[in-house]
Order: sequence, then C-alpha cells, then structure tokens
Amino acid sequence: VYTHALASRPELRQQRLALKSGELSVRMAKARRLPTVSMQGGVSTNVTTMSDAAYGSQLKTNLTTSAGLTLSVPIFDRRETAINKAHIAMETSRLALEEQQTTLYTTIESYWIQAVNNQAKYKSALANTESQQTSYELLSEQFRLGLKNITELREAKENLLVAQQNELQSKYLALYNMQMLNFYNGK
Repeated sequence: VYTHALASRPELRQQRLALKSGELSVRMAKARRLPTVSMQGGVSTNVTTMSDAAYGSQLKTNLTTSAGLTLSVPIFDRRETAINKAHIAMETSRLALEEQQTTLYTTIESYWIQAVNNQAKYKSALANTESQQTSYELLSEQFRLGLKNITELREAKENLLVAQQNELQSKYLALYNMQMLNFYNGK
C-alpha cells in the first residue's frame, strides 16, 4: 500500500517536482558564474524638413548602422550567495518530501494497525454477543418461571445491547480502515 501511495499521491508528486525545481535553481545559480557574450545591432535614419534634399535621398544618406559585441567575465558578484540560497531551497524541498513520506507511512501504518485491531475486536465481540444472547435467553426463561427479578433481566438485556453495539462498532471501524487502505492503494 505504501509503495503504491508513494508513486500515486499528488502531494508527493508536488514535493518531487519542487525538489527538481530546486536542483534546476542550483544549476541556474552556478551558470551565472560563467562568462557571457552578448551582441547588439541597430539601424537608424533621420529626416529633416530644413534640408533641401528630397525625402528619399535623406533616408539613404542619413542611414546609420551600429553593431557591438560584449564579453562579460564575472569576477566577484555575490554568485556564491545565490548558489547557497538555491542549495538551501533544494534542501528544504528534500526535507519537505521526506516529511510527506513519513506522514504518509504513519497514516497508512495507523490504518493498518486499526484494521487489524478492529478485526480482532470484531471476532471477540461476535463471541461476546453470542454469549450475552444465550445469557439473556436463559435469564428470560428464568424470569418467566419467576426465578429471576426484572432488574436482573434488564441488566442482561443491557449487556446484550452493549455487546451488539461493540460488535457493530468494531465491524464498521474495521471496514472503514480497510477501505482507507484500499484508497491509499488506489482501489
């Protein structure tokens, strides 16, 4: 159940993606230490009405072009701080994933233990209900014959009802816990 839940639970998927995002952030922060090359270029022209030249010839003669190439080599620019922050974010994501996994394991283990315990309680409650039913029937017959009083009969009836209640409670709690395990198992 736990193995299936690890693979399918959306909160764990989200934590895994956050961890991958943290790894990419570390790589991006480290990449900022690398030199960068950039290139720029531009074309411009201007036209004025104060010139005697025609509009088209002004466009041709006043045409200006520019180009540039820049090489940037980082020497000291607090890049280590960004890398350290990225490592901390990644470690936080890893710890959150471990916490989610531990919480999931604890939840599943709790449902399993409760299911097993309630199944055992159910078996015990079945036997107790049967015993209380027999006891009540005997006391009813004795009461009918005048050998027992109403208080003893009422007490036997209450014991039977408590036994039946315990039986139903343990039965439905066992079913609930088994269904929760099925839910985490993807069924």
